[in-house]
Amino acid sequence: MQTEKKARLTETLIKSLAYSGDKTKNERDVWWDTELSGFGIRIYPTGKKSFIIMYWHNRRKRLKTIGQHGTLTLVQARERAQRDLVGLLDDIDPLAARDLKRESGTFAEFADSFVERYLKPHNPGSWDSSYSRIHKYLIPRFGKRLMISITHDDVAQLHLDIGKTQQPTANRLVKLLSVMFREAKKWGVVPKTFENPAREISFYKEEGRDRYVTPEELPKLIAAIEQEEIHVSSAFWLYLLTGLRKSELRTAKWEQIDFNTKQIVLPKTKNGKPHYLPLTTEAMAVLENIPRLEGNPHIFPGQKEGQPLYDLKKPWERIRARSGLTDIRIHDLRHTIASWLVQGGNSLYLVGKILNHKDLRTTERYARFAQDNLREALEATGKRITGVAGKSAGAEILPIHKTNAK
Repeated sequence: MQTEKKARLTETLIKSLAYSGDKTKNERDVWWDTELSGFGIRIYPTGKKSFIIMYWHNRRKRLKTIGQHGTLTLVQARERAQRDLVGLLDDIDPLAARDLKRESGTFAEFADSFVERYLKPHNPGSWDSSYSRIHKYLIPRFGKRLMISITHDDVAQLHLDIGKTQQPTANRLVKLLSVMFREAKKWGVVPKTFENPAREISFYKEEGRDRYVTPEELPKLIAAIEQEEIHVSSAFWLYLLTGLRKSELRTAKWEQIDFNTKQIVLPKTKNGKPHYLPLTTEAMAVLENIPRLEGNPHIFPGQKEGQPLYDLKKPWERIRARSGLTDIRIHDLRHTIASWLVQGGNSLYLVGKILNHKDLRTTERYARFAQDNLREALEATGKRITGVAGKSAGAEILPIHKTNAK
């Protein structure tokens, strides 16, 4: 129910108006402007007065509050109302922005959906690292914000703030946000016209990390590893012996191990394809020594029923402290087997296959480890050549003297 009157609205008239509806029936008390159709002033039982417009859009009758009288003058309110009503001629709903905000939801709400709908199905072998970044960095920053309210400047500032101490992490956060907003647009969470706020941000230049465990360091590391309980120590042994990614091994199930063919089967990995990795005699021995937990299908069972081990960070911190190798990360164990494989004379193509790299360029970072093999090969061949030539030592090879042209 509503009480409606019409008049040419003026400041004098508006100031004189008082609520005249029936409070018990919650009647709407509105005075409509005869100068601009659809524009009016609403009077509330409390005495508050707000400018409004009433219009039709897509066969729906809608009402929008322009603003409160006193905050806006009549002239300002009429100008805003006119812009909204003119927009209807181009099929622009004056309440579209408000509706979009309500439908957009917060970043935290979208993040939960993104993990389940995108990360887990598309990145089964590495989704937990992105999940960790979302909860450690992005939700504290944007969690309560509406998705459509996050701007390019917001993301650039995040990149700058994190980059002060963690430049690679800052780059990965921007890449992750870009994917999140790309999917948000596909799912209709943000409009098709919404500009991805994580685009066109200049990344920090990253230097490749070449840290790996050397033969001199390995005994200290193994001694520290073997002080952990059987599941934890076995996990780190297998990281060294297989080169598997952290989440691939941590979440592996017994059904993925083929004890007959001695291989582990990863149904879907980071590069999107199944991976069949042979297991060495040493790796099989480690697996056979791991006790199984009844009712839990995972090789490394967690505390929650039926779930894998959640994290290896705490035991790894203990291992680093005991071994004195405080700069070694868990992922560096993967670098270790790769570097040792290359130093053992294996081709980059073969190493890339073992590590399940999608692009050979990723494996090329280990090319420098082949230099020692190249030198050894050249040294051996040089000795053969000089030996056949009757020159038993390099000192016997005469230098080539330059002569001056006359």
